[in-house]
Amino acid sequence: MSSRKGQSTPAPVQSMDEVDVRFSTGGLQHIPVDVEMMRRTIDRALVLRSSQLDRAELEELEELLRGHIEVILPEALERTERLWHGSREWYLARSTLGTIAHSVRLGLGDGLLANYAHVTRLARDCQWILRGHTDRECP
Repeated sequence: MSSRKGQSTPAPVQSMDEVDVRFSTGGLQHIPVDVEMMRRTIDRALVLRSSQLDRAELEELEELLRGHIEVILPEALERTERLWHGSREWYLARSTLGTIAHSVRLGLGDGLLANYAHVTRLARDCQWILRGHTDRECP
């Protein structure tokens, strides 16, 4: 995969503990979660197929989705750690969050179709994390 101009490709994640450290110490915990903005970005990414694919739009959406995920992922990790370790729910959440953290680091490649698939995956991942966040807020 190619990296964005001026940015180096991050090292691959070695373990879930490393994911926890990278996202929990990133200084993003204090940023409020803007649920409506995240939903608008997700909706925009999921209707891309109805129009001509445009690299600039894919880059913009990938950056927005990556930022949304980086803001909300530490909370999702904390919520997961409160589950009983070894339970099915804990394992599924940990493995899904690890996959999401890895996807965020991949960045866009050279092919439009591959980039479309990547942006769509990030939108679905963001949607999954956001669902956990909003479910937690509901009484």
